[in-house]
Amino acid sequence: MASAYSSKFTAEGLECVEKISNYVHAVGRVNDTGGSCILLSLPTADMSRITRDGGMQEVLGDSFRSSNRSIRLSPFEIEKISSMAVLLTTSHVFPCRESATGSFVTFLEKTVAGAAAQFGRQPQPLTVRTRSDAVFITSISNEAQTSAARQLQVGESTEGGRSTTAASSPQPSTTDEIGYSITCCDVKPLKRNMRYTMGESDVSFAGKSYSIRTASAAESFVSLKGKKNANDDLFLVKPLPLPLLLSSISPVHEGDIHLLITFTDGVKQYIVKKVEHVEEDFCTYVEDKNSSPCSGGPVFNKKGDFVGIQHQTGKESICLFSKSITKHLFAMGLLGVCRAPISDLTFNVLNTHLASTNNMVTTQAFKKQKNADGLKRLIDVGRGGDQLANFKDVERLQRQRTKEIPVPQREPSFEEVYDEFFYNFYSLLLMLRSFSYSSALTKKILQEIVKPEHLNELKSVSADGGVGFILEVIDGHPQDEGLIVSALTALSRICLYESNLQTFIQVDGVPSVMEILKEYIHEPRILQWGIYCLVQVTKVDAPRRSKTVEYVAQMQGIEMAHYILYNHGGLLQAHLTDWTAKLLYNIIEVNHRFVAIFLHENLPSLLVTKLIECKEEPSLVASLLKLLSKLLLPYAHTKVKLTVKSCRRRKRVIPHW
Repeated sequence: MASAYSSKFTAEGLECVEKISNYVHAVGRVNDTGGSCILLSLPTADMSRITRDGGMQEVLGDSFRSSNRSIRLSPFEIEKISSMAVLLTTSHVFPCRESATGSFVTFLEKTVAGAAAQFGRQPQPLTVRTRSDAVFITSISNEAQTSAARQLQVGESTEGGRSTTAASSPQPSTTDEIGYSITCCDVKPLKRNMRYTMGESDVSFAGKSYSIRTASAAESFVSLKGKKNANDDLFLVKPLPLPLLLSSISPVHEGDIHLLITFTDGVKQYIVKKVEHVEEDFCTYVEDKNSSPCSGGPVFNKKGDFVGIQHQTGKESICLFSKSITKHLFAMGLLGVCRAPISDLTFNVLNTHLASTNNMVTTQAFKKQKNADGLKRLIDVGRGGDQLANFKDVERLQRQRTKEIPVPQREPSFEEVYDEFFYNFYSLLLMLRSFSYSSALTKKILQEIVKPEHLNELKSVSADGGVGFILEVIDGHPQDEGLIVSALTALSRICLYESNLQTFIQVDGVPSVMEILKEYIHEPRILQWGIYCLVQVTKVDAPRRSKTVEYVAQMQGIEMAHYILYNHGGLLQAHLTDWTAKLLYNIIEVNHRFVAIFLHENLPSLLVTKLIECKEEPSLVASLLKLLSKLLLPYAHTKVKLTVKSCRRRKRVIPHW
């Protein structure tokens, strides 16, 4: 372990290593060439967020100022992403999608002391394949990416085979532009029988030729020994997530001491550096003539906060701030790809939970506070009444306990994340896009969106992608009843405006709502707002009205509406009864052939029964009578004897849900 440290490693560096010891294994080596990357997250059930049209957004732009375009993903590709981990590195390591294609990353290659006790055995190195074909995000400009891709093609055509990229090796870049890159990798390690052959290749960069030694897979792949290690995967490694509580990270100042964890010449290094100059998005370190080129590893401050990612070529060494990376991804609506953990607990509950795990406050913590005034208010902080401390001191420590936990080790509450990123209505939509995997935060966002003070902004929600984001929430959390209610309530109010309504129809909102109604056929709260959405898309001036009605009928919407009236209709569910009647009226108005289906379902008999039950509510009576008259209008000149008694005797055909 000692050999892995820089010659200038100090006691400050050792103290920092102790604070972030759980995350040192999240640093992986890329392709035996010295490049590093960080494991940001592991796959979860909620997946990476996919756009409604089956696309994933890719950042293409100029150093923290980017435009975006949509990349189509097939259902098979979307399924693959759900089982992948997320990696972060610099654009020097992966400047373009082609540079990350076919690359490999090795974790747990050099474990820290005590790793065997932590894992229950001595862990074996894990080599995984990168999957830039699924997701690739970078902040550098299109020109820089094109240049890197062109250099790759030159190298491949020269050798007639795959060559290691400039980004993967610590060679000087063709441009001074340095940003971040994010891609995915497999969770399962490579099988030991996989082999590929590589040798030395000459690659030209910026007019200079470099000879790159690339190791064979036989040299870099580690055979898994023993049955206990045969099923090891990346879930052994604790990810180092991007920070969300940006205000909790101490600002970087000149003279600060930072710890860098990176691979230099294929060897894992722990390096201490001193900040020389600070810019908005990065800082530079004091020149070290003995330092070797390296790029892509994490940087921590003395508190253990994840400050950024490092990049060093020759004498120049910089750190790209994690704050800027998080802000840039959030502004692009892509922060959700990184899946940073968010607690569904409130801040108070979460803080209480943290306090309960360390509720034994020793008297040593308050020895420095002994004075005459400090003895006036003492409270018991022990279990046997033998530990007393000043009340104000205990209160102060409880307030600071959460803040003192290093940012990587602290899972923020959804309330804290909301307060951190909320600044206007548009930020609500960005949060909805970025944090839809957190049900508690998403629910809070939806509740804020429909508040009266945002009424004017609701008109332009579709232009900012809000309708699609809400539908993604419904598709992503079909089992969360409370969240579904909030999402449907928001959609109901948003769809009052024509532009939003048109977008709702275009992005297949009707199928999503129909599926939810079938799933929650016994929940009036959800049925109420789902039916109201269908009323909006079938009203007279709704776009594509005829096609929408046909689709609702094909998905058994008529039978479902009849079932809702039969089981939930009445005064207790006045809004649900009213809106269901209006939905059926709109359907008949579009196509009279559906009358036969209604008659087959004995709808007139049911309407007469509900009219009697709701006779004290004029608005309900009006809606039910309007629907009944629409049903019986074709039979106006036919003698039909319809009584309540006969209605009750007639057989009702009720679908099974």
